[in-house]
Amino acid sequence: MDKKDTTLYSPPPITEKYTGYIPDHWGQDSIALLPKGNGRLCLDHGCGDGRSRKLIEAFGWKWVGVDIEGNVSLICDGHYLPFKSNTFDHAISNAVFEHLYDPFQAAREIFRVMKPGAYLQGEVAFQEPFHANSYFHMSHMGTKQMLTTAGFEVIRLWPTWHLFEAQMQNMFPVPIVSPTLRFVARWTAKGLMAGRALGLKQVSKMKGRDAEEIQRRLEIDRLSYTGSVAFFARKPA
Repeated sequence: MDKKDTTLYSPPPITEKYTGYIPDHWGQDSIALLPKGNGRLCLDHGCGDGRSRKLIEAFGWKWVGVDIEGNVSLICDGHYLPFKSNTFDHAISNAVFEHLYDPFQAAREIFRVMKPGAYLQGEVAFQEPFHANSYFHMSHMGTKQMLTTAGFEVIRLWPTWHLFEAQMQNMFPVPIVSPTLRFVARWTAKGLMAGRALGLKQVSKMKGRDAEEIQRRLEIDRLSYTGSVAFFARKPA
């Protein structure tokens, strides 16, 4: 394991639970990292139907949503953004990179239009099934490579829903059946992952690894079984 790796691989701490509207692809963990906007510009890259707009504006941001169609501020290709460099104070991209034919190019464009010191947050599919013409599903290593190649400093990567739940959601997309199967899959995964973590911890102790290294290995192991990878990155100042 690379001891020089400064990226965090666990969900961010939640100091205050958000009680407002929470759209798809957001959770208390990702909301905990969303700063106050104070009227500044936030790019919603691949905004789709604009589902994140209400949340973004509730945090005081001026929302600018772009996509090839949908409820957008501007229709454009996410690989080539029609904005000047160093325009945005924050950016989000939720469940978008897997649908792009060149996610590396898209990441470079987001980096270009963000101001130095600004943050990018979002998630990208990993163990979810193929959906909506998805091209590139990424592991945590692939996600980090994409972002660092673009120039970002990757601060944190963490797992979202378990692959069992992700598979059930897409295999049986029926209104009544899907929530039930997802519930069963979620709790089955919790039990299995708890048992796996206990076993890995015992093996690691037998091999003489210290507590910090064991914890980091457990965090990365959870990323191996996630439906998608959440990320939080920064454009260096």
